[in-house]
Amino acid sequence: MTLNPLPLLFDIRLGKEGIEFLFLRHFVIAIVRYENIALFKRQTTFIAPMTAYRFVNRLSRRYVLYKKSSWFSTYVVVSPANGDDFERGLREVGVKVEV
Repeated sequence: MTLNPLPLLFDIRLGKEGIEFLFLRHFVIAIVRYENIALFKRQTTFIAPMTAYRFVNRLSRRYVLYKKSSWFSTYVVVSPANGDDFERGLREVGVKVEV
């Protein structure tokens, strides 16, 4: 088993208002509000979408977060610790999830 220090540095979690992007596991540096999420979908190719911001810190399953509006990028690629729980949590708050 190898130790991956990247999730200690930055990670994501489901918060009350949206998906929280964390620094050092405690400091919220950005939030994508649930109402701003158009779609949350498993990434099917390694590269696509080309214009996505990649917030990936694990070799596990990756997802593309499609935002309705953004000042930087409408696509964000993420790798949650437990994809199944993350999908379930997003469905519970009404976000469209495709697998």
